[in-house]
Amino acid sequence: MDFLLTLFLTILLLGLLIRLLAPFLLKLFMKRISKRFEQQGESYNQRNNRGQRREGEITIEQNQKLQDKVIDKNIGDYIDFEEEK
Repeated sequence: MDFLLTLFLTILLLGLLIRLLAPFLLKLFMKRISKRFEQQGESYNQRNNRGQRREGEITIEQNQKLQDKVIDKNIGDYIDFEEEK
């Protein structure tokens, strides 16, 4: 009987504690998520606003990874496939 009473009171107190702490924890979680989204948005804007371009201006940016392909001559034949859409 004592075990059931203790179990019931423990479950009741845990439920009450969760109800009291849930709004605070949810607010804290939402603040963290909003800060993360703001940081991602700022980094995106910084990358895209590096060189303000006029409307209609065309630029070609080279990717260094594509330019610096290293091919070992001992491996065999190398075929560079390009995907067509």
